[in-house]
Amino acid sequence: MILLWYSIKNKFNIVLMKKQNFLLSIRNSIGTQLFRNYLDETGKDVLKNGDLSCAYFASSIMLLHGLMDRAHFTVDGTLFAMEQFGWFKISQPKVGCVVVWGSVHEDGTSHKHLGFYIGDSQAVSNRSSLGMPGEHPLHYTGLDKGIKKKAPVKGFYWHPYLN
Repeated sequence: MILLWYSIKNKFNIVLMKKQNFLLSIRNSIGTQLFRNYLDETGKDVLKNGDLSCAYFASSIMLLHGLMDRAHFTVDGTLFAMEQFGWFKISQPKVGCVVVWGSVHEDGTSHKHLGFYIGDSQAVSNRSSLGMPGEHPLHYTGLDKGIKKKAPVKGFYWHPYLN
């Protein structure tokens, strides 16, 4: 009986620590240049010096915690993989959820954006104007090279691992 209680108690603590570690990884990513560049086979920087790093950043954090198959470079590819790994849409943000913003149209191109909700109406996502992850209000995308155009939040995604 004591062994069963110890097992249940430790399993609960381990699950709790998983979520806390996930949130620490998100918060500790702020200001890092780790997700800024990635060279393809021709030597071209597919992330454009941090301008297009949101999917790489978010999928890498999820990968680190066993919630993704690999790092991804596009929002659509990341969302597809997330659904394969048990992520599902929720109607309201929860601390640690993935936030998906609508497209920002600029110079004839369109970019979706994603990041993480950290509470108090704040998110962490790659900031194009900085070329690295940063904290910002939930309603800004940061894809517009610092001009702060608003893009609507299109959805929130949650994983049972975070319960």
